Amino acid sequence: GNHRKSLVENLNESLKRLGTGYIDILYVHAWEFRTPIEEVMRSLDDAVRSEKVLYVAISNAPAWVISCANMMAELRGWSHFIGLQTRYNLLIDLWNSIYNLLALNLIFLTGKYTRESVANLKNIADMNNYRNSSAIKLAENEQNWKVLDKVIDIAVETKKSPVRVALNWISQKPGITSPVIGARTKAQLVENLKDLEFKSLY
Repeated sequence: GNHRKSLVENLNESLKRLGTGYIDILYVHAWEFRTPIEEVMRSLDDAVRSEKVLYVAISNAPAWVISCANMMAELRGWSHFIGLQTRYNLLIDLWNSIYNLLALNLIFLTGKYTRESVANLKNIADMNNYRNSSAIKLAENEQNWKVLDKVIDIAVETKKSPVRVALNWISQKPGITSPVIGARTKAQLVENLKDLEFKSLY
């Protein structure tokens, strides 16, 4: 939960595991709607004042929670949220699609899935696989395939991989400071980081 006891215990355990005295940015990952906003913000401010955390940020929370929390922090002289992790990528921006996580949308945009491979996934007995079911959901929207086709066209033209094109598009957007990636292996991480090496044509 987001309550004070959970924050104190988890923060101390994280610092111990990391072998460091402070964390640069501490994210409140998900809003659980049980702990009062005042308790959360005061607890976060205490963590900053104790010098265990430099800044606080938030993800997966409604806009009204974030605005209320920051207004309360400003009025009381507490530390406010300086960052927001939100869902934003080519599929969401171009087609106003609302799906799961950025990383799962990027998996679709890597070119890993084709219309044929998605059709085969529908025949697999294990439909409880989160990645498979998410890919099928994305594939049901024909406009997502149009976005993927365009990403592949740009990838061919620039001689870069589709995932690098998708990440590069996100990184160049105003206000985006650090795209979230979903690398599972070292090779995927290296490929994602190559996004920093080129400027795209769009």
